[in-house]
Amino acid sequence: MISPNKFWNKHAEGYSKKPVPNEAVYQKKLLMTQQYFNDGMSVLEFGCGTGSTALVHAPHVKQYLAVDVSERMVDIAKAKLADTDLDNLEFKVSSIESFTPDKDSFDAVLGLSILHLLNDPQTTIKQAFDVLKPGGIFVSSSPSLTGLMRIFQPLWPIGVCLGLIPKIQFFSHDKWIASVKDAGFTIEEHWIPEESHRTSFIIAKKPE
Repeated sequence: MISPNKFWNKHAEGYSKKPVPNEAVYQKKLLMTQQYFNDGMSVLEFGCGTGSTALVHAPHVKQYLAVDVSERMVDIAKAKLADTDLDNLEFKVSSIESFTPDKDSFDAVLGLSILHLLNDPQTTIKQAFDVLKPGGIFVSSSPSLTGLMRIFQPLWPIGVCLGLIPKIQFFSHDKWIASVKDAGFTIEEHWIPEESHRTSFIIAKKPE
């Protein structure tokens, strides 16, 4: 089985050129997130891909660190950053599993379209809880792969072994909400776009 970093290194160029599935939904997610930002915040984004969202959010906070397991993805993100005048954004190569900042380090943690790609998303959500300061927010966007999508679940490992598709977790909307709550968060926002009803967009808060 191809490792996640090798898979995403292989597909980084194509990923970087691929438009977002629904621009209106994406823009609303950005605005909903930025309502919780201020210019004194320190933000961590894991699974940042080629950095498009980080580049949009960074001007609204004090410090923004974005990490991804793929070296090629991060190279593309750094090239984008070089074309801006931002001095508060840093891209680094790291899996979220191996990234171990101090507890209570960040005011916000973002994991967008990444949790379903991890071997143990529950542990990662708990890690996000631990590195957040009290009152900090966790923002996630994850697909609910249930219903007819379950038909493909037995076939998925074949595509994974061939390096054609990434390994994914088949979770429902309710499961994503339960996972976030089980980590200790309270739910501030849960939006399931009508245009993209398979997506759970969640903004959760670590208690004060």
